[in-house]
Amino acid sequence: MKFSQRQGLIPVRELLRDRVSDELRAEIWNTLRATYWSALKPGRIGLMVVEEDFIEHHEITKLSNVLWKKHWKRSIDSRPSYAEPVFEEIKRYFFNCEWFRFYDLLEFLIAYYEARFNDSELSYWINEHLKNEGSAYRIIHGVVSEVTNEEEISLLEETLAK
Repeated sequence: MKFSQRQGLIPVRELLRDRVSDELRAEIWNTLRATYWSALKPGRIGLMVVEEDFIEHHEITKLSNVLWKKHWKRSIDSRPSYAEPVFEEIKRYFFNCEWFRFYDLLEFLIAYYEARFNDSELSYWINEHLKNEGSAYRIIHGVVSEVTNEEEISLLEETLAK
């Protein structure tokens, strides 16, 4: 809670259940961009140049292939041919989709990146953003789950870990 909220100068927000704030979308987008997409350089999909120490085999090509085919159920030839328009389309969707489609996309991205890199760090950072921005949801074992308090989160995590 911020100082201004503790002092009663700015109202404390209720948990967000049926919407996603612009701030939450921006925090998660920035994490995704910095973690997975920062080294990408403009170029044609499939021929894109990436920094040598980044990810082999053109990360945006792999992500966008799966995103278009499996998650959005779109024809692959509807995907733009260049990296920046792909990012712009993903970003436009990310910032403008309905709240429940946003969480669908988060589950997809978490499953994709956690399988790809065998790493649960993305869930950790998304949960930090969800908590800090007052979302009524947390990522528990890759699934967006509604929670009412921190005790419930711990209990759900323990149950799912068994």
